[in-house]
Amino acid sequence: MKPSKSYVYALLALQAVLVLSIASSNSQNTPTNVSALGIIYDASLDSYSDQTFHVDAVFKGVVQRFGFSDIHQARYYYSTICGENTIASIQSLEIKKSNPISVSTRQRKDLVGRFLLDVKDDIRKLSEQPVDQGQTNLYRTLTRLVDQFEPDATGKHIVIISNLAEHSSALQMSPRYTKSPSKIMDDYDVLVKALSNDTPLPNLDGFTIELITPGKTDYHLWLSRFWKKFLLDRGAKQGLVRSRF
Repeated sequence: MKPSKSYVYALLALQAVLVLSIASSNSQNTPTNVSALGIIYDASLDSYSDQTFHVDAVFKGVVQRFGFSDIHQARYYYSTICGENTIASIQSLEIKKSNPISVSTRQRKDLVGRFLLDVKDDIRKLSEQPVDQGQTNLYRTLTRLVDQFEPDATGKHIVIISNLAEHSSALQMSPRYTKSPSKIMDDYDVLVKALSNDTPLPNLDGFTIELITPGKTDYHLWLSRFWKKFLLDRGAKQGLVRSRF
């Protein structure tokens, strides 16, 4: 027997409340100033052997580290794939700031729970993306994502899950630097010039950019140093390098 629409709706509502309850109980000491979060996931062939993507771990990070279970504040979520596309497709979700006059606390919790379910579903779709694309348009993807952020959002944070090896018509890091990776920083100005010639350099004022890069070679170490310096030079408040979300 096929379940009724009202039954399905009730089940979804229950799932939303459960997600919010779990999220709230796990969200201790979360920063309240992160209202907009973007995720870039590298789906290029070159990243295949280096990175892992666990849906539950990423979702838990979104809730615990960025306070997305807060039932009062507005939250903006963006995601995109880094690969062959020179113009990245951006997925976005948002929930407006709570209005206690028109929406009860119970209704608001339901709305936030549904928002979190949608965020987790999007993270799941990212994890299922085939890692088979022949290019790595990291720079173009980053600049496009930055342009999509809500202008009035405070606490803008971008997480890039990639080995950071730009390989596109704008700039090719490999095989040029694979055998002499320290030259990446020697050529820093030349490389930045190549990027700016392709697309205007982004203004990262107010952004914190986090690089999740599990690459284990000297090549990937120098790539992370290049991008961290680049991000800070463009005005980012912080450029963080981590091995996992």
